[in-house]
Amino acid sequence: MVINYEFLDRESIENVITSMHYKIDKTVFFGYEEVIQEKKESMESFLKKYCGVLDVSFCALSRKRIESILEIMKKNIDKELTEGNRVYFDITGGEELILVAFGMLSKEYNLPVHMYDVSKNELIEFDTDNLGRISDEVERLDITPNLDLLVELQGCAINYNLLNPYNGLGVSFKDDAEAIYSIAYDYKTDWTIFASFLRKNMLPNSNLEVCKSVIEVVETLGNHEYAVNSFSQETLENIFTRLSNAGIIIDYSCTATEYFFKYKSKNLAEFVVKEGNALEYHYLQMEKTRHGEALVGVTIDWDGIIHSDVLADVHNEIDILSLDGVSLTFISCKCGRLNGQKVLHTLYELDTVARRCGGKYAKKRLIIMHDIKDTYKERAKEMGIEVELIP
Repeated sequence: MVINYEFLDRESIENVITSMHYKIDKTVFFGYEEVIQEKKESMESFLKKYCGVLDVSFCALSRKRIESILEIMKKNIDKELTEGNRVYFDITGGEELILVAFGMLSKEYNLPVHMYDVSKNELIEFDTDNLGRISDEVERLDITPNLDLLVELQGCAINYNLLNPYNGLGVSFKDDAEAIYSIAYDYKTDWTIFASFLRKNMLPNSNLEVCKSVIEVVETLGNHEYAVNSFSQETLENIFTRLSNAGIIIDYSCTATEYFFKYKSKNLAEFVVKEGNALEYHYLQMEKTRHGEALVGVTIDWDGIIHSDVLADVHNEIDILSLDGVSLTFISCKCGRLNGQKVLHTLYELDTVARRCGGKYAKKRLIIMHDIKDTYKERAKEMGIEVELIP
């Protein structure tokens, strides 16, 4: 049997990454009692379900007494060696005292030691002269990580019942969405106001047709909400013309008395009136090009148990979730201007969901179309959040 000894860490990926790459028969975790109680069930389940590990055991160690640590570890190792098993030491994520113990025992027993640089998904072996290295002697497994697997590893789950429907639409919709993004980009000062105006005042009927009197439109544009943002009738009509030229709306006409147009499809009618859709979908395609797997409008359940009653779940929605090696990237997209309070709220919300559902290796990114103050950029940097301004 192939036995992998390692320190049980609160960071789940560190506990399983070796077993995702090599066929391990048995994993023995050395760890502290409270961490064992917290992680035992989920780690055992994951290793057996996804990695094919046959046996998973846990040994509680002292936090302070190296003698006690060595005694327990030696007793366990002696048993495995006596039975003729191949033993490997995995120090990925290990704490100082345990690392000292592993170092002492590896020399005493002449056993191979390795670790993973999780951020690079790269194996590091410390005994290059030892022919018993795990990379030489153990069968490769190479479990390909995906979004569901890595979210589950953190004890969470993607709620596909609440997933943004635009994830599954084809090339035609993708092209239309990109055309809408191009318009939103050119009118980025006005786009959020425009989308909000449509949603509140110009929703289509069952035939996807919009018909509105010019008088009503002009009166509504005079309201404080639009006047304060200098959103004019001319801008409204310019955007309508662009949407018409792109084929998003058809049969567009603007007479002295009436606006009329029809949406090309129900999906596009719903897509245009939500302010952030254009930026989110555009950036989704960029993430897919970079990393392959990505989703937009993802609702993540915090305890991994999805109830029929949505109100019974604790969950967060993230604009884009993408895969980067064995790490998750959490992306928040903001197309409108952000004042100080909104920036801070966005940063803390992004940080909270990434830490809970992605662990310490999660990447965090805020995509903005309007610049923010340097003080907020510094705060984002302190929180490990990359801020990307769309030029």
